[in-house]
Amino acid sequence: ASEIRVLGTRFNVRRRQNGEVVVTVLEGTVAVAQLGSTQPAWKRKLRANEQIVYGTTGLLRDVGPAAGANAARWREGILEFEDESLSNIVADLGRYTDRRILVRDPRLAQLRLGGQLNVRDNIQDSLGLLEKLAPVAAHQSDGTFVLDYRQGPDKERQ
Repeated sequence: ASEIRVLGTRFNVRRRQNGEVVVTVLEGTVAVAQLGSTQPAWKRKLRANEQIVYGTTGLLRDVGPAAGANAARWREGILEFEDESLSNIVADLGRYTDRRILVRDPRLAQLRLGGQLNVRDNIQDSLGLLEKLAPVAAHQSDGTFVLDYRQGPDKERQ
């Protein structure tokens, strides 16, 4: 369990599919604590343009700088990510389509990317942009978007 206490502020909370929680402060101050049996296991205070990431096992990334305004751009249909795993990006994209997106090649899951995707456009356009950003080949199969690893031209010749 955790507690997020608002102290006159604007902030964004994002719960990832894997259970991680990302708290980003846009304005003001937020107190975040992981609750223990009698006292918090940890407690942090975040100010504007700071972010923390935690999960059930505790802190995953302590308080650090973040572009606060970018964290809430999802409200405008823009997903912004910086040094994010492809598996987390795909999980976020999955919220904007009724079709499954499958990362078939395990080499792609931990690939880290940065950029932005407009999720108000066709999901295929977002997947096409991922193909430009990374060694990803996207195609459709039985109503599912499938992402495979795309070999570079030099590696294909070997």
